[in-house]
Amino acid sequence: MISLSDLNKNMKLSNRSYGICMDYDLMTLTDLINFYVQNKSFLKLRNCGRKSNAELVAICKAYDTNEVQEQSAEDGYSYVAAADKLTEEQVKAFDAYINFKAQSLSVRSYNGLNDFAKSQINLKQLIVLLDPDFDLRSIKNIGQLSEAELLAFLSDIRNKLKRPDNLDADIPKQLFINQFSKKIRCQPSILNDLYSRCVKDDKLYLFAFIQQLFDKRILFSENQWTVFRTAFNFWNHYSYHPLVEISKLLGLTDERVRQIRKNIYKKLDFTFSFVYDIDNIYYHTLDVNNDFIDVNEELLASIQQEEHVNFNKLFILKMLSIKLSKSHKLIGDLESNLYKTNTTANYQKSFNKVFLVCNEYVKDYDLKALFKDMYKRIAVPSSKTYSLPLHQYLLPFIKKNADTDTHRLLDITKFVITEEFGPDLISGDHIFFYRNKRVKLYEHIYEALCQIDAPATVDDIYLKMLEINPDLPNSGKSVRTTMIKNSDVFISFGKTSIYGLKEWEATKNIRGGTIKQLAIEYLQTQSKPQHIKEILAYVNQFRNTNVNNLITNLRLDKKNTFVFFPKQYVGLTAKKHV
Repeated sequence: MISLSDLNKNMKLSNRSYGICMDYDLMTLTDLINFYVQNKSFLKLRNCGRKSNAELVAICKAYDTNEVQEQSAEDGYSYVAAADKLTEEQVKAFDAYINFKAQSLSVRSYNGLNDFAKSQINLKQLIVLLDPDFDLRSIKNIGQLSEAELLAFLSDIRNKLKRPDNLDADIPKQLFINQFSKKIRCQPSILNDLYSRCVKDDKLYLFAFIQQLFDKRILFSENQWTVFRTAFNFWNHYSYHPLVEISKLLGLTDERVRQIRKNIYKKLDFTFSFVYDIDNIYYHTLDVNNDFIDVNEELLASIQQEEHVNFNKLFILKMLSIKLSKSHKLIGDLESNLYKTNTTANYQKSFNKVFLVCNEYVKDYDLKALFKDMYKRIAVPSSKTYSLPLHQYLLPFIKKNADTDTHRLLDITKFVITEEFGPDLISGDHIFFYRNKRVKLYEHIYEALCQIDAPATVDDIYLKMLEINPDLPNSGKSVRTTMIKNSDVFISFGKTSIYGLKEWEATKNIRGGTIKQLAIEYLQTQSKPQHIKEILAYVNQFRNTNVNNLITNLRLDKKNTFVFFPKQYVGLTAKKHV
């Protein structure tokens, strides 16, 4: 039997003709000729014009159609008798297959078929339609286009009925193509290729499949893909790319790149919603029925090696959270982990990692309060190591009226604590808090700024530090000095003694430095002098100033950093402007 793919190699079908055959399940030369014998043309098929019709007719005429016609009109052949010979399992398989195929019909064709079958689209109800002499136009609301569509639909069922042993192998593939051709807006021919690449032993290698979708730019546009690839911590050995770097790569403004990033993050669940509908995923050694999903190093290595992908644990967990959304929930600060640029002194955050745990656990446990208490105990200087019975320590964080088994909650909590804090805190049935060194001043400052969550003066930062730690001995002057020394953690804003966190430049779209430094930063990216209004537009993304104030700042520069040209154009002395 000559398949459509073999036929395509030999005859070099046009893309349109190949797509028409795929859409109407004319998957073999016999299917193609049978349709031609019955209809004398392919013009009834949607999207088939004169050129495609001529191409397909020529193929049919190139082979001996008489033999196929004789086989199609075998004397005494009964589809009813063939259906009666099917086993119970084969009937179930046929009914499932027919249902899957019917879902891909147009609304008019499906409604006509559904009315005829009295809302029971199965082999028993449709058996009378398999008679080649049955007039499909006699079905209510079936016109010329619907007739052609149903002819292809019924021709496929006839062929399967003659070869029922091949049906089991076809169902998963057809279901896959029918489901995802609409969900991810992908041509059936592409999905057919992806199925062949990513399915082994009837199991879909999910992450290999997603990687193929990325490679073919099916899920994202080119700009979106660049932002997704460079701005999201979803990759093994990921290195952070600031927005300004990505904007130069794409030729867009920083703000536009930030908007694209924000929109991608907002629509993550929607973009990958197709994952939820896949039933035959290959999970490697993962037990998806467990209370917590443990993507350990061994499992991660297995996924990366067997599926030839470079996704990290964060991406694996996010995809699994979509697939398992009915039973499990992703907890933690995903967005912070995706954009994380600095991990210094991050103990004030509620979560540093993300976890996938059963919904009951999330409902019955105040994990955020638990972590906040643990981080506080770890951060506050302690002169001795002490331990608490784990059950006793965790009880206050179990919500009232919780109906989940306490032992289950303890097992899940041990896993989550070990993931977040490391394996040393829990030993047996006790949790340990170890003697720690004095917290450094810059960590107190970091903690205060995290709670303020906005740029602040030295005085406000110091007041917040005293509010958190009343016994803090340091002065406001030492706070300023510490922030100046740790410029990789802190940033200043102009000459107003206002400070913030360096990581906010990525997460809050703010920028440290003076107005003059911002102007230098902008001009360094330009090959020619820029008009003062262009410089002002860039500076105003991060500061509220005006043209007169900007010009004054630049002209008062004692280092002669700037060159002033006619008509308010400005360049840098260090650059040779033509």
